[in-house]
Amino acid sequence: MRNRTEHSFPDAVNVLRAFGIDVPAKFADVCAIYRASGFLYPQKSEPLEAFWPSIRQLWMHLMRVNPSLLIVGIEGRHKRSTGAMWKSSNNNWFVQHLASDGDAYGTASLVMGAAAALYLPCETQGFQVWFRGDNKLPNRVFGMHILDGGGRNSDSALHTYNYCRLQKCDMQATQRSAFDVICCDETTASIATSLISEVRGTAFANVEEFDRDPFLKGIDSEFRREGLRRYRRIYVALKENVPVGCAIAFRGPLGLNFSFLENRCDLVLKPGLSVSETAAITQALLHAARDAYADFEPAWIPVTTEVPQTQLPLSLRPLRVYTQAIYLRAAMPRFYDGLRDLYGRLLSRQMRQDTAAMSTGQVEAITTHY
Repeated sequence: MRNRTEHSFPDAVNVLRAFGIDVPAKFADVCAIYRASGFLYPQKSEPLEAFWPSIRQLWMHLMRVNPSLLIVGIEGRHKRSTGAMWKSSNNNWFVQHLASDGDAYGTASLVMGAAAALYLPCETQGFQVWFRGDNKLPNRVFGMHILDGGGRNSDSALHTYNYCRLQKCDMQATQRSAFDVICCDETTASIATSLISEVRGTAFANVEEFDRDPFLKGIDSEFRREGLRRYRRIYVALKENVPVGCAIAFRGPLGLNFSFLENRCDLVLKPGLSVSETAAITQALLHAARDAYADFEPAWIPVTTEVPQTQLPLSLRPLRVYTQAIYLRAAMPRFYDGLRDLYGRLLSRQMRQDTAAMSTGQVEAITTHY
């Protein structure tokens, strides 16, 4: 009989270890790097405080017993770089929380190891990563300069990340009357998936597996084995029986991502709508999606969308702008080559700086830094 910790993803752990990454990492060490690097800035950390004990317990549990759902690593030599990834759908991963306090060598090992670990298991079909545009490290690693440019195997898009209080999702009946909103089931899911593919593109539809498993029943069964849930509900707004928008209500263990992106409500709206139509459809969809968040502990929903903030209703308060980068399996070799070139240049520069420091007698400082 297999041991409880033997899952379908152990090869990825072994690949990471071959790159000098400590897996599983200690949660306290990971948090120390987050604090030192400024990753947990106030706007990000404050919403976590009320739920931190349960988030800590969640991470420690999954890190210890199930690397097929959550992998968290720390570069083993200097212990100044960390990153995490969790299984967001049946065959795709959510890469997140890459943080370092300036150790180029450690970050190179971490990122290159993660790229290899994601590609080698044959069942892995892709990954996504969300990051702020002003965050230099992930912007360099996952930014548009590494994308294939075609949009089929990799893609990048800006999303506003908004705060919506649950009671604000309500609205006047007159606003709802112009649009019919349905909660999709197996017989109507294709209405939503067609709209999602049209608006967001092939890479997004594939990394989220809308055609294969629109409600994430497969990955939900894996999380259920740990006493957790991972699923989604999809709501479609119709105008005269034509789909004009949808709300994708993702649900998962609270705090798996420190921006609660595992529980985001993603709004997808058909292009060409007027400002008033956009606002009304958004309100109608959020009103319907409230049901999916009936047991959501925070009193607000994280809402993401590509729709410009100026066109959204006032019930949505903007917090920040994220870039979502997507890489499917066919794009991963090019992604790895891009990383190798990037870190080759960075490490060459670091070596020149080290040599210059040694020539001026700053050997002690280098020893401390590395």
